Amino acid sequence: MTTPGDPNQPEPGREPQQPHQQPPVPQQPPPGEYGGPGQPEDYGQPPPYPQQTPYAYGQPYGAPPEPKRGGGLATTALVLGILSPFLLFACLFGVITAIVGLIIGIIALTRKTHLGRAWAGIILSVLTLIAAVALVAWSYASFSDCMGLPTQAETQRCIEAKLGIDGAVSPQ
Repeated sequence: MTTPGDPNQPEPGREPQQPHQQPPVPQQPPPGEYGGPGQPEDYGQPPPYPQQTPYAYGQPYGAPPEPKRGGGLATTALVLGILSPFLLFACLFGVITAIVGLIIGIIALTRKTHLGRAWAGIILSVLTLIAAVALVAWSYASFSDCMGLPTQAETQRCIEAKLGIDGAVSPQ
């Protein structure tokens, strides 16, 4: 007995389908025509793309590169190297910042990261130290005879005279 809507029963007016029945094969074009038996079977299929090469340092394609470590040391050396000449002539504190910048720059060089910043910091720090030595040598050569005077007032007048600075303006 059949029930209406049974999926195993064919609909009225249709033939029942056989399980595992292959659909009919379409008529093939004659040999030598486009897509015919005379052509390669995979004609029209694009060739496979070549394998993508990974980025440097073993990163897969599309992955962001790893950030370099130690950039803070090189940047610190550069900043100290830039500030040192200004601090040298402002308050002679530039000698300390130049020495610290030189040490930090050398550490950054040994870690081999951000070499340009590290070298720039080292060069600026060394130039500041050279300027400090030149400033001390010039000061000693120019004012050594003023340092042996008995009072601070006489020493100050001697230094002002060597620099070409007139004394205090007298009121009139």
